[in-house]
Amino acid sequence: MSDAVDIFLQQAAAYLDGDLPAEAHEALHAELLADPEKRRRFVDLCLHSAVLTETFSHPLSHPASPMLSEAKRRGIDSAPRSTYTLSRIVALAALIALAVTAWFVFSPESQTATHTPSTPVAMLSDHSADAVFVGADGSMELGSELARGSLSLISGTAQVMFRSGAVVDLTGPCSLEMIDDNRGFLHTGTLSAYVPDQAHGFTVNAPHGVRVVDLGTRFLMTVDPSGGTQLIVLEGAVHYEGIQPAGKLTAGSSATIIDGSAQVYHPQPGQTLALPPHIRNPLLHDDFETAPSGFTFRGNVNRMTQAQRAWQGHAYVGFNIGNSDVNGVAEQTLATLPGMTYQLQFELGKYLLGEGAARLDVDVLTESGDTTLLHETASVVEGSDTMPVTPTTFTYRFTARGLTTRLRLTDTSTNHASAFDLYLDNIRIVPVLPTAELTPSGNLKN
Repeated sequence: MSDAVDIFLQQAAAYLDGDLPAEAHEALHAELLADPEKRRRFVDLCLHSAVLTETFSHPLSHPASPMLSEAKRRGIDSAPRSTYTLSRIVALAALIALAVTAWFVFSPESQTATHTPSTPVAMLSDHSADAVFVGADGSMELGSELARGSLSLISGTAQVMFRSGAVVDLTGPCSLEMIDDNRGFLHTGTLSAYVPDQAHGFTVNAPHGVRVVDLGTRFLMTVDPSGGTQLIVLEGAVHYEGIQPAGKLTAGSSATIIDGSAQVYHPQPGQTLALPPHIRNPLLHDDFETAPSGFTFRGNVNRMTQAQRAWQGHAYVGFNIGNSDVNGVAEQTLATLPGMTYQLQFELGKYLLGEGAARLDVDVLTESGDTTLLHETASVVEGSDTMPVTPTTFTYRFTARGLTTRLRLTDTSTNHASAFDLYLDNIRIVPVLPTAELTPSGNLKN
């Protein structure tokens, strides 16, 4: 890093921390106007520096700063806040407000009211290491400005911040068209939106004329390949349009919009999110008591019906039974909601006292199998020579990226095929819902 860049970053950090002398504000402002790379670095610093959590815990007293003048004009609050650690929501709002303000003030395009198709309407504010974009013009690095047009995310996750301040998190595969500063079109896939006050009215269009208009909220929206729209409001409210009748969803409500009609689910007072049955119900609950199982078995693994060995009911799944080779695989494909987090839980038991570990590799994969959402190894060392064996419960979480997800369980025990057997039972996968509850008025509370 050059000395000039190092000095600039020190000055930018000092500004964010409130320590930059007043006489240096105009010089920093001039540097940002003149140098696109420094503007990019400054926005990057706004978005990712831990100093932001301290920046908004006290008043920002820079009256001569053009950035703060713009912040005041746009209604971005810079009033004193609690000196205690800021909540995640407040920190996020402050972070976005500062980054958006910096972007508006220091981007040359913001100095003119003329907007052309190439004028940036959004910015790539974050993406995962495995994010793959298709058809993107130019570099897709952190801080890259995005003009009107489509952004196709094949895999991974990405965050887009519109110039209005609205932020959407995308889960691949996903196709989002950016229409203008405060409007997008979700062609397919899932987005999670956070809309601060200054972006009130943020709109996301969907196929078949569906429009979702923000009324100050956080919401999750999915468009499936057939054009059906799933909408879940996590906080605040949205208005959905383009169908008859149109309607309003408040915190905790959801809607499934298909073929011009909406099936709406509203929570009762005191309930958590009212989700459609196919999302609310357990994704998988298999105790193997009823045959056939939804799993496909390969190698030395089978559904067993020996009641004396089962710790619940009379059935379970046995791997490498009877001194057979360790090569069993159980696999199942499940219907999931992209962007939804699920909890996977199951029980394992080790029968007999042979040395080594009874192990099961747990893999959750995208439909194509080319992206791993979860990889863990469940291991039981202590065995039992009495029946039924005492099970050990394992719990994991994963976030779906598509409408279908593959669960694969592979026996990787270290028993050399002769020391013990591995038993599996009571597999359950359920959606992880927000922990906030709803008051009778329908507002989220902590």
